[in-house]
Amino acid sequence: MTDRNYVIIDLDGTLCNDSHRKEWAEAKQWDEYHSRLLGDPVHEDVATALSTFQEAGKTVMIFSGRPEAYRHHTQIWLLRHNIDVAVIMMRGVNDYRKAEEVKLGHLTTMFNSIEEAKEQILVIFEDNDKVVQWWRDLGFRCWQVAPGGY
Repeated sequence: MTDRNYVIIDLDGTLCNDSHRKEWAEAKQWDEYHSRLLGDPVHEDVATALSTFQEAGKTVMIFSGRPEAYRHHTQIWLLRHNIDVAVIMMRGVNDYRKAEEVKLGHLTTMFNSIEEAKEQILVIFEDNDKVVQWWRDLGFRCWQVAPGGY
């Protein structure tokens, strides 16, 4: 068995406490929702877990449904909270697919196959109920850090 050296994490609702902007997500007003991300506090428990994994030699990658247009804001937010990750995968321009489909694209971009990914990914952090179940149905260990779904 290959060493599982990767930890995957979602942003909104998982690493980022987006509770102050959830109303815009529920209304599907995505630009309003994402434009307020710099005001998100960090979920300290999740950030601490990531740091612990990194100290153990694991590589942390972000797989997010957040649009690419917010990459700069995302990088600023990560710097403000002293969070260092190896890769940030974001939703492409004009990509309106479901979160699961976007994250499958991230997965196949970073790994040759789902089977290879299963051999290399230790755990995935996620909040969205549907996405958590999707990861688990694919055979990954997925830790749901909070109930979520838009």
